[in-house]
Amino acid sequence: MQLTTPVAKGYGRNLIVAVAVQVFLLLLGSLALDGGQLAQWVNYSIVIYWGMTLFVIARRSSSPTKGDLIAIRYGFIFILVGVVCSTLLWWAITGQT
Repeated sequence: MQLTTPVAKGYGRNLIVAVAVQVFLLLLGSLALDGGQLAQWVNYSIVIYWGMTLFVIARRSSSPTKGDLIAIRYGFIFILVGVVCSTLLWWAITGQT
């Protein structure tokens, strides 16, 4: 009985780029003088991104599509933009600053 599944090598480079972007933005967010808001947005985005990534890899571990690889490489940036925009929209709706 085999307990592991082979993962395609195509995921490797895309994951390295995504981790590098995440580390850079996490360091940048930690240094920003905004009371930690940017760091919180980056942390929430990291959790959402890795949930998405694990789901994609679990579904197509041996044969990723081009869309899967693009989602893994650039998905974090889109998720971060979505988290920031949805938070700002929520603040505008509820009247918070």
